[in-house]
Amino acid sequence: MSRLASALQLAAEGFYVFPLKPGQKLPAFKGWQQSATRDPKQIEQWFADSDFNIGIFTGRFGDDEALLVVDVDVKGAKNGNAELLRLECEGHDLPQTRVHHSPSGGRHLVYRLPQAVRSGVDVLAVGLDVRSGGGLVVGPGSSTKDGDYHSAGGEIALAPEWVVQRCGDVRPKREHDVKPAEVDR
Repeated sequence: MSRLASALQLAAEGFYVFPLKPGQKLPAFKGWQQSATRDPKQIEQWFADSDFNIGIFTGRFGDDEALLVVDVDVKGAKNGNAELLRLECEGHDLPQTRVHHSPSGGRHLVYRLPQAVRSGVDVLAVGLDVRSGGGLVVGPGSSTKDGDYHSAGGEIALAPEWVVQRCGDVRPKREHDVKPAEVDR
């Protein structure tokens, strides 16, 4: 499936997408949070004749929700899978949900919730980051030097309350002028 087709599919499923720099995990322009969209015409303009990767803005989902993505890292000294098992043994289950796989062998557990929560590194445990308010994840259909991102599909479950509580509310940002997004090709 082409990048354009992948981006359009993600948008049709409720994800707000935007371009990432080719082969990277970094936004292609400033103001990406405000520019992330589900609009097919804008997505076609961005991805039709480019090699941009696909970013997913985690601060919004569908018509009136947000995402909470648990980023399970399994590189270096981080073993997010072992930490998930430890949390489960302590009674902190994570319900089955949609999974996006990264080329490092890690994965993104994608949940939805009424409003975004605070994002952070090692929020649930070492190797278990959370992306939600103001955050992003690399979308399926993207590629880096390490390999491809892909989705195992599935329904997106509601985020468990214990995870929401550990994350806390999004910290308010300072007011600033937002410039229109310009994409360098």
